[in-house]
This record gives sequence, C-alpha cells and structure tokens, in this order.
Amino acid sequence: TKQPGDKITVNGNVTITAQWTPPESVTVTLKSGDGSDDADQTRDVNKGSEYALPAGDTFKGKNDHTFKGWLVNGEMKQPGDKITVDSNIEITALWSEHNLTKTTKKDATCDTDGNIEYWTCSVCHKLFSDAEGKNEITQDQTVLKATGHNLTETTKTDATCTTKGNIEYWTCSVCHKLFAETGHDWGDWVVTKEATTEAEGEKTRTCKNDASHTETEKIPPFGKTPTGGCYVATSVYGSYDCPEVWTLRRFRDEVLAQTWYGRLFIHLYYTVSPTAVRLFGDNRWFQDFFRGVLDPWVADLQADGFESSPYQDQAW
Repeated sequence: TKQPGDKITVNGNVTITAQWTPPESVTVTLKSGDGSDDADQTRDVNKGSEYALPAGDTFKGKNDHTFKGWLVNGEMKQPGDKITVDSNIEITALWSEHNLTKTTKKDATCDTDGNIEYWTCSVCHKLFSDAEGKNEITQDQTVLKATGHNLTETTKTDATCTTKGNIEYWTCSVCHKLFAETGHDWGDWVVTKEATTEAEGEKTRTCKNDASHTETEKIPPFGKTPTGGCYVATSVYGSYDCPEVWTLRRFRDEVLAQTWYGRLFIHLYYTVSPTAVRLFGDNRWFQDFFRGVLDPWVADLQADGFESSPYQDQAW
C-alpha cells in the first residue's frame, strides 16, 4: 500500500487500485424522557456528519404532557436544529405537562364580575392560579364578584321661584353613577344550608346595589312524596307559595294526577328534579332557561282557567 506522493519505477504496464476505508459509524440514541412511555430509538450516522433533530411527534406524550424540545449535551434544542455528531450521543425529549395560556386580571365593578389572573391548559382544559401549572383551581375560583353599589341618598328638594330643586336620587361612591330609583338588583342564590330528605335547607341572595340588603328563602326537603315539591318552579319563582306555582300545582293535581301515566310522570319528576335543583338551581343559566320554559306555559294554563290564587295541595 502506497500513499499519495510515493514514487514507483514503472518498467511495464501496471495497474494501480485505490484503497478505500469505509466511514466510521456512530449511534444517536433518542430517549423518550419522563413524559412518554414509548421505547427509545436509535439512529446510525456517519461520524463527523451533521444530524438534524427529528420532529416533536417522534414520541407520544402521556397524559397531559406536551413536547417542548430536545436536550442535547445539557442544552435544549428544537426539531430541525442541526448538530455535529463526532461520537455516540444521547438526545432526550423534554416535556411540559401543560400548554398554558394566561388570562390577565380584571377588576370587578359595582355591577359586573371580574376575574383573577389565571392560566388555562389547552391540552387538558384545566385552570391554574400559577404559571407553572401546579395549583389547579375551578372556574368559580377565578371570579371576582361584583362589589355592588355603595349608595348615598340625596333627598328631594322642591324648586322655588328663584332656586332649582332636585328629585330624590342616589349616588354611588364607587362608580359615581346616579340612580333615580334603586330597587333591588339581586345576585345569584347561594345555598347557606343544604336541604336533606327530612329537613329544609336555606339559600340567600344579596342585592348588588346594596350589600346590606339580603333575601333568604327555604329550600324544600328533597325526596318527599309527590304531595309537595314543584322543585324547579319553586327554584325559578322563589317560593312554593306564589301565583305561578299555585297554577302549576293545580294542573298537577287536577290533570296529571288523574291518570296513571300522569302520576308516573310526577313520580319520575320528583325523583330527578331535587338533584337537578340542588346541583344547578343557583346558577343564572338554570333560572333563565326554565323561566323561559315555565312563563309561557303558566300563562297558557291561566288562560285555560287554572287559577293563580292560594292553593292547598290535594291528596291523591
């Protein structure tokens, strides 16, 4: 074997053949890391060659983990980045448990709810109070309740021939709005005492205009026999004894209870409705939805002759 530059004496025809050394191979090991249960993978590449890091879907993340990069010699790199491979090397996938988007804090006003600063994961849709995704919270915990107006009354002053007067009105010291008539702007009902199968519960709501004004109502026991109840209507209209519910109770006793299938419907309703009211009755969407259903039905029943005067339930 000769090397380039070596000299030989040529006395006749001679054949010179090139000798080749195959490239040395090294191994790239792709490790799935803690965020995937997939098996590690290997790639054989030429020593000294450039290697483009593979795509992020090389491994499938487990649970809520999302791929965020490759760890190469202690440095995080991204798919498509090129490295020079001079020896066997391990490249490890890096994972993030959540893909978080920040929602900035919004202060509550007198009549509008605000929210705290929080983060939402686009993968698992959970909410967190911290940017690291460690402290999970509920949607209700993100809400900053409306503060309600802090009103000061200005009494009526009659005008004279030479002096202007004013009506009676109220001024909010927080938002500085003026109100000719306050009235009540009730917030959502909050259950302060859960009802049981035997005992009444209690719920309270607070006026947004003046937090010192509250209203409290009883929650009927659930699981009672069908001689009481009207749970959804009671939740919507605020009382078991009110004109709308009196109309519905008459329809129940005078029409539904007179047939076996009507009584079956009543029993099924009294099986399901107490739980529905207990879980969702304090939500505004629940109140708005069923009021939209009940109002026109009650109006039709009253037009058909079902009275709205005080009523005593019938036994059946």
